[in-house]
Amino acid sequence: MQAELITTHIEDGLNRFIQQYKNSDKLKGICGSFCKQIQDLENAFNGLYGRLDIANVEGKLLDDIGIIVGQDRLGFDDEIYRILLITRITINTSGGTPRNIIDIFKQLIQATEVDYREIYPASVQISCDVEPPTEYLNYIKIAIDTALPAGVNLSFIGYYDPAVAFTMDDGLGEIDALHGFGDIYNPSTGGELGKIL
Repeated sequence: MQAELITTHIEDGLNRFIQQYKNSDKLKGICGSFCKQIQDLENAFNGLYGRLDIANVEGKLLDDIGIIVGQDRLGFDDEIYRILLITRITINTSGGTPRNIIDIFKQLIQATEVDYREIYPASVQISCDVEPPTEYLNYIKIAIDTALPAGVNLSFIGYYDPAVAFTMDDGLGEIDALHGFGDIYNPSTGGELGKIL
């Protein structure tokens, strides 16, 4: 989003004189010269606004942002590199909480639904509703392991189709025939298990 350019710094400065000084040409000249410098700064800063926005920059500027946040390009194109940069920023500011890990995973996978489970004694399992991109699956694991608290590891990443995922009941104690166990006499029933990567 572009910041609104203020073009009236000189007029605004001159209009703030109290009545006693409104006709003083020398004071107007001094004030006008200072306000012109402020207007020049406003124009210059407005031109820079958004030039380092990860969503808009390309190529070398993305690489420069990567140096600042500590994320190599790893040979990926700008589109994937943007995701890696945003994820790295999130990791850098993360506290390792489950919410942080879910947010990082959602950014990397572009998932809408994430299942995060803590497994005794010190590991987690993460599944989502879309298949993770295989071209940077290793990076996903490294990123999640980096964001997890010390001593906690990622045991696996999985994915499932929520429309046909296997479930035991609907939360009300009733088994859903379409998502529960299949029926030998009706092959159209039964849910699908998720996949582990």
